[in-house]
Amino acid sequence: MEDQIFAADSLVEEREVVMHPPSGGNPTLRKAHFLKPIFSQDHTHLPTPPSSVLSSKPTFLNIKNWSVNSYKAYPSEKWKIWVHSLKPKYQEIWKQAGIYEAILASTNKVTRNKELIFGLAERWCAETNTFVFPWGEVTITLEDVMFLGGYSVLGASFLTPIPDECVGVFDSLKKAHYEVKLVNGKQVSGPMWMEYFMCSGKDLEHEAFLAMWLSRFVLLSSKDSIAMRDFHVAIHLSRGNRIALAPVVLASIYTDMRLAQNSVVEFLTLVSKVGLSINFCHSDLVLMWAWERFPKLRPIPCVIERTEPRSARWNNVKILKVKDVRAVLDSGKESFVWRPYVTISSTSMLSNLYGDTDGWVVVESDDTESLARCLRVSELIGLGYIEQYLPHRVAMQFGLDQDVPPHVSRSNESPKSAWRSYNRSVRGMKLYIPPRLLETDASSRYVIWWRRGLLPVNGKVATTCSQKDEHLPLISWGHKRKRLRKALPRKIKGFRKTNDLDDEHALKIMQLNKDDAVVSNTDHALAEVNKVNIVPAKDEVVSKANCMNNIVNIQEKTCGYTDTDTYTLVEERQVAMHSQCGGNPTLRNAHILKPNFSENQSHLPSPPTSLFSSKPTSGKLNNYKFQSCKGYPSKKWKTWVHSLKPKYQEIWKQAGIYEAILASTYEIPRDKELIIGLAERWCAETNTFIFPWGEVTITLEDIMFLGSYSVLGALFLTPLPDECVGVFDSLTNAYKELKSVPGGSATALVWMLYFMFSGKQFEHEAFLAMWLSRFVLVRSNSVMVMKDFHVAIHLSRGNRIALAPVVLASIYTNMKLLHNSIVKSISLDSKVRLKLTFCHTDLVQMWVWERFPKLRPTPSVVEREEPRSARWNGVKLFKVRDVRATLDSGKESFIWRPYVKISSSCMLSKLYRDNEQWVVVESDDTESFARCLRVSELVGLDCIEQYLPHRVAMQFGLDQDIPPSVMRSNESPKTAWRSYKRSFRGGKLYIPPRLLMSDVSSRYVVWWRGLLPVNQEMLTNCIKNEKQLPLIPWGHKRRRSRNALSSKSESFGKRKDLDDMPVSKIRSGTENPAKRFCMTEPVTMSVRSMSSSDKSKERKCFAESSKNLKENGIVNNSSHAEANHVTIELTKDEIVMKVESSLDGE
Repeated sequence: MEDQIFAADSLVEEREVVMHPPSGGNPTLRKAHFLKPIFSQDHTHLPTPPSSVLSSKPTFLNIKNWSVNSYKAYPSEKWKIWVHSLKPKYQEIWKQAGIYEAILASTNKVTRNKELIFGLAERWCAETNTFVFPWGEVTITLEDVMFLGGYSVLGASFLTPIPDECVGVFDSLKKAHYEVKLVNGKQVSGPMWMEYFMCSGKDLEHEAFLAMWLSRFVLLSSKDSIAMRDFHVAIHLSRGNRIALAPVVLASIYTDMRLAQNSVVEFLTLVSKVGLSINFCHSDLVLMWAWERFPKLRPIPCVIERTEPRSARWNNVKILKVKDVRAVLDSGKESFVWRPYVTISSTSMLSNLYGDTDGWVVVESDDTESLARCLRVSELIGLGYIEQYLPHRVAMQFGLDQDVPPHVSRSNESPKSAWRSYNRSVRGMKLYIPPRLLETDASSRYVIWWRRGLLPVNGKVATTCSQKDEHLPLISWGHKRKRLRKALPRKIKGFRKTNDLDDEHALKIMQLNKDDAVVSNTDHALAEVNKVNIVPAKDEVVSKANCMNNIVNIQEKTCGYTDTDTYTLVEERQVAMHSQCGGNPTLRNAHILKPNFSENQSHLPSPPTSLFSSKPTSGKLNNYKFQSCKGYPSKKWKTWVHSLKPKYQEIWKQAGIYEAILASTYEIPRDKELIIGLAERWCAETNTFIFPWGEVTITLEDIMFLGSYSVLGALFLTPLPDECVGVFDSLTNAYKELKSVPGGSATALVWMLYFMFSGKQFEHEAFLAMWLSRFVLVRSNSVMVMKDFHVAIHLSRGNRIALAPVVLASIYTNMKLLHNSIVKSISLDSKVRLKLTFCHTDLVQMWVWERFPKLRPTPSVVEREEPRSARWNGVKLFKVRDVRATLDSGKESFIWRPYVKISSSCMLSKLYRDNEQWVVVESDDTESFARCLRVSELVGLDCIEQYLPHRVAMQFGLDQDIPPSVMRSNESPKTAWRSYKRSFRGGKLYIPPRLLMSDVSSRYVVWWRGLLPVNQEMLTNCIKNEKQLPLIPWGHKRRRSRNALSSKSESFGKRKDLDDMPVSKIRSGTENPAKRFCMTEPVTMSVRSMSSSDKSKERKCFAESSKNLKENGIVNNSSHAEANHVTIELTKDEIVMKVESSLDGE
């Protein structure tokens, strides 16, 4: 019998079991953690499977006649005022009672979505209080109610009577209720109750406020009346007594889901098409639960401060229109977010428990007891009903492994017995807390149970399964497989990877062979079974300690497109290109960064926008208080850096942080006007700056040159090996020692004085921990952060950590927050000073100074071995009268590639040569450049940002085409890291000449000018005389073009820039999906042909004779549309001269 850890006094059982990852792959023999109660080996029959009544019949055809009525109304403006007026006085009492966040959440407006509510109701199983999808079983748990509702799972029952000394308060509220009712005649409505008490100065205003909050937002029984039965709860809360409101709210949700499903079922049996109306109390919590876990259904969440409730993310969001909600739910296996609350820091007490490592803890504090309540099977007392809570059926939502869930006997004879079930003590029990980024698995017998008896999609497969039940015995816990090691030789190579265990359309039946090993799934008939043994070899057993390390080793996936199919990130093809500096379009071999906008796509991607297209905000700069969490380096810090440099510089270089540490000694003056001017032009959807003349952004290349951070290495969340745990404990003890001193705190200054020149064993690790907290992983202004200790220890061993994506994600997030803050301040139109916080202002400013010569101060002269950022150390800011006007008119002077002109110590500098080159990605420098060019997800500090370099290809010397939208891979930091880390070694990489001036494609010009017309008058004139000219699909040449042109056709003349060319208009018709662009006259383009290499060497080429050219415009995917014929001629007398931009005088 296997050893059982904390079997008798814990909620989790640990044992060695064969487990299947939900994302597919080989089963593994490892120690799993299962939530009790477990399906015992003594059971002779499997539990009855859960089922949803509407398992196959869709109902959305009739949904237009249905409506959802919610008792929880949207908050009124008066209610919001009442909340904020009482908050300063009573917020401490609210926090003591555990209702502070819930009260603040009552001021948020969560837009209702009836399609989503009905779609979820179809999949509800009333017997288990869970949603049953083809891919698994999930539900709304007490954890969800804590995070999304802000309610407490601890405290007394809401039925607890008030003490004798509070009876007088109850009578006073009852009397006031009677007086208000006399005025209204029928019932006491919320507005009347609020008018009676709000800002009245009455002694019972606080109790009356809580009574209305309970009746209107928590204990809902009617739409707009104040219930006297809530008065005793309000009195308890007003005294700071904690009431367990979370189980009441969750019981209400379970009941409403059952009633909604029953109503849908009953409606479908009716012949008439009378409209269906259901009442739902907490529809907002159900919607937020779905949005948190189904990314394809969620609207764009709001960016909130860390101190705001989690529900503020969904305040007043715009509903995302989905054509078939049910189909998205049923196919949501790959994208379902099992643990959404571990990735973003929250004010909920449970957030303190979600760490990077696992552990067993004793339930002693409120936070551990709250988690234990969320994990334990119990009964929930609601308003007139009792619901069963079964978290062991959805263990993976808590980061635990899933096994076959047994039935649990009810304790619902009375509210008293149900409350005993819920409230029984857990103090002193041992509780297992998994790592926050652990991806849990399902046991082998659970996979068999689910696929064999629950939801067989294919009837034939289900029949076959039932016929071969004798070959599918359950794997009894506590019994190891025999003769596993004997089966290992020569057969381990045949161990095929298990396909997706949840793939409904390719259902594979798992069977056990005669050696009692788990069998891999088969692609043949179900009667033929490939017998493969699971071998508990050292390199195949997944240990709990290495779960975080497996993030790096997991099978790679693409991010919405495949860049390894052809082993290149750049596509080369002959295209008509438009120069940045104007002039005639040229026919040449263009190099376009993937992903490309395909000719098979019928719709153009959504346009990038910035909210400040015309309205300046520079007049309000005096109302903005701007601060940076990254402080200026002190003299003592500089001394500490230079004192440790001789001893540890080789380790710093090995870890890729040498120049970044030296850069931390530089002082970059802050420019508030410049930062705010950039924030106005920020587009949060694309993480780019949108100017009238183009789209640019801060890239990983900029972070490498200006911040000297590495794009290679492990994830900053990678846990420590066992041999380094002692160092971590020593740093933690030092941190606690500094905080334990009366009046002491672990500030950066105190930390430095404690370790600097102390001769302590861990001075180097302490130095790196301070460097990370103050200059890299910036979270606060001056406080050390223990979360950074494991990163410091990795770096002190010379292990490379990819810090560049973390820093860039922080910049993207800060730009988004700053942009939203400015928008909010303008909408308020108040004189209140707005406090703006930014972490890496120095990097953003240096990026501007490198690229906008009219905004830069005079740079310092630096040595070649110094970091690039040394150019801006201690410079004097250059005063500009109108920063915004300079940014918006910066097209002619913008420097697309500032780092190719001056040699640097950055590893990328050696790649920037005078000639173009195709190289194989084999070295660190070529792989670093590939990381800069590839679309990916950036894992930051409690955030995940999308990196889209294909939108700014000209910043890498490549040509720009229409950038398509890219599907996100941000369900969790693990999936995001896979997107970033996927290997590109062995792929081919194009590196352009360092002085090459890249161009934009013809269709990009049309697309850009149609989206952001700079001159509205020119646009109007073009529309007046428009003539439709169908675009030519790529790969099709024009025929008979000579005869198609009129003698009056004009050619493109020379222009100063692209703004002077005729503006195009984009249309989208319903009958013909082909895109068209409109020109004032049919034209003959004088196109000159040249290659990129010719441009870089001689900047000229001989013109070719007249030839046909496929035009590079917006895709016309209409196969039956007849294209007009256009001749694009190349004259022999014309010689292409590419004007080379002069080098910056630096």
